[in-house]
Amino acid sequence: MKKMISNSKGLTLIELLAVIVIIGIIAAIAIPSISTIIENSKIGSEKANAVNIIEAADLYFINYESPDGYMKSVGIPTLIDQGYLDGEGLANNSMYVADAQPSWICGNSVTGQNKIVFKKATREMIEESGKDLVVGTEPCGDMKE
Repeated sequence: MKKMISNSKGLTLIELLAVIVIIGIIAAIAIPSISTIIENSKIGSEKANAVNIIEAADLYFINYESPDGYMKSVGIPTLIDQGYLDGEGLANNSMYVADAQPSWICGNSVTGQNKIVFKKATREMIEESGKDLVVGTEPCGDMKE
């Protein structure tokens, strides 16, 4: 019986604790990195949504030209109601697009932990903004930020 016990192979308690500590250190490093990657992808997704909203609004403006030449604006609910956008996964309904040359978008979009602010942001500004949470410099209407 003693020979069986002394010949048995397995992990000691110290070895098992060392493995658990190493796994804990790896997890402590990896989890914040993964959450940062996820949040950055959410920011990119909302910016892509903003570009899609601008493109949909441009189509809307082509179909609904202003006879007097004034600049028009359109909100997301109108674009959804008129069939220019699907309602799923878009930024909040307070955003709107103005028919300028080029068209720009105004409003806020919340992505989990962050809020993206669009201040008369054109498609070009959005595409060049990278990870910035404020796109554009000129406040829209009564925007305080």
